[in-house]
Amino acid sequence: MPEAHQRRLLDLANKHEITLIEDDIYRELSFTGRLSPLKALDEQDRVILCGSYSKALSRDLRLGWVLSKRWHKQIVYLQLITQLANSHFVQQGLNDYLISGDYDRYLRQSISVLYRQSQDWIQALRTRWPDSIEFDLPQGGLCLWVEWQQPIDTLALYPLAQQQGVAITPGPLFSVSGDFRQALRLSFAPACSSQHQSALDRLQRLMQEHQVKGADTDSLGRRLPSGREQQIIGVFPAGCEDQ
Repeated sequence: MPEAHQRRLLDLANKHEITLIEDDIYRELSFTGRLSPLKALDEQDRVILCGSYSKALSRDLRLGWVLSKRWHKQIVYLQLITQLANSHFVQQGLNDYLISGDYDRYLRQSISVLYRQSQDWIQALRTRWPDSIEFDLPQGGLCLWVEWQQPIDTLALYPLAQQQGVAITPGPLFSVSGDFRQALRLSFAPACSSQHQSALDRLQRLMQEHQVKGADTDSLGRRLPSGREQQIIGVFPAGCEDQ
């Protein structure tokens, strides 16, 4: 979020006495350098800043952190009654890793790899759908958001793809109103291997076979969103969708 927008958001929060929760799990994976969080501009302590090492370091490392002076006691209490305790040894190991400086070196290497992998996935998508998809070039993180410009119902496509051994993440899962039926979220955390290329080929064939012909409704007769309301998926061989 640009700094001008951050300041506008904080002004609204201060005016209406709103507490903001900043879910900041991808900031350290920026391709353009570490970004400043909203919390850095927070002079009235209205922002609860949350981060995690499960995205940047390892998905198996279920450790994160929360920063808030105003709500510190309540947060500690909620953590105690919902989780009781994390492994002391895992926390100490991560602490030592951070102090050593190895984490920063790891991040630099990891970001470089993620950027190359994002470009490989983009090329694979453009090769198969050169004129029928739109997506914003990622500036970091782990995911692409892809939109098909022809009438495709990714939610209806989900069970068909699963039968072909392809797991997808349909766009409507990211909407409270059922929008984004022509979209998928795609993770570039794994390299675009020959196995993933094969999954894309199978998905392409399924789309060609089950494309809604000349209509703007889905398979259940519901109107599909148009323009920028239509968005995309993640494509994996079955069993790899959580990567």
